[in-house]
Amino acid sequence: MMGRVMLVCELVQFIAAKGLPAPDSGVASGTFLALAQCGFVCWRHPRANRYNPRKKETAMSRHFSRTVGILVAGLICSTVAPSVSGADFNAIAIGQALSDGVLDVGQFSIRLPQGEWTVVAKQQVSGSQAGGPLAPLQQQTVAVVRTTAGALEALIVIRTPAATFQVTKWNNDPCAAITDALVKDTLKGRMFMPECFAIAPYSSNGITSATAGPLKEATTWLVVNKIPIPEWLFRVYNTKYSGGDFLHMNSYFPASATQGQRPNAVPADLEKWGREVALAIQELVSREKAVANLPPLPQIPAPK
Repeated sequence: MMGRVMLVCELVQFIAAKGLPAPDSGVASGTFLALAQCGFVCWRHPRANRYNPRKKETAMSRHFSRTVGILVAGLICSTVAPSVSGADFNAIAIGQALSDGVLDVGQFSIRLPQGEWTVVAKQQVSGSQAGGPLAPLQQQTVAVVRTTAGALEALIVIRTPAATFQVTKWNNDPCAAITDALVKDTLKGRMFMPECFAIAPYSSNGITSATAGPLKEATTWLVVNKIPIPEWLFRVYNTKYSGGDFLHMNSYFPASATQGQRPNAVPADLEKWGREVALAIQELVSREKAVANLPPLPQIPAPK
């Protein structure tokens, strides 16, 4: 028993030196939940202190050993994989030009295609993600546009958690909600960790009719700066889930449709671009790369 007491003393010294894991980290919550459960069992169980003559120990001491093991593992993990917090969201301003082309949203960095990009919307809200944990989480959204000679070239909207959070599975199917896609692919998605790439025609009314949120802010900026929104656009949807992270990206491009007609075919260069973006997001969210480098914008014929 004295040896165990000494071990606890060493652990206390280790905690004082290293600091406890962040309260909102998966390591901290998992470790201390296990400690609380184990302690409750030891206290409540009627046979907790019954002596086992074969193993020469009590049930209490067995629980103690398991608890110490959980604590050691949790402390080691907390020094290796702490919860990652995102960039300073307050530093992003509507109307801000991204001189270096790098956009930081949540804990992710995305290098946009070459050109002049402007922030036109930002939003941070608390709310449960569909198919994910029930506890509220902070989600950040940023929208940027690229224009040329007073015309819209691209509008990109990115949404992601502000920081990694504890989750074991995702139950939602992001591709299922897209029913009008001309291209749809679940890529490397697997059970509980979905993924989706899709391209669908998108009426400008879906943007201009927004009454709140990033699309409303984007519309306001485009109107104030006298940038017309084409009647029809292509919406390229990319999303990736991995562990306690996800990233949603909607990219809107003017469609080369005849005036008043819904597009019925996807330009080859647009699909190629969307699949390259999907790969960049896969590598980013799965932590294979620190920055997602988006390819040059696709060459789409101008609207007729």
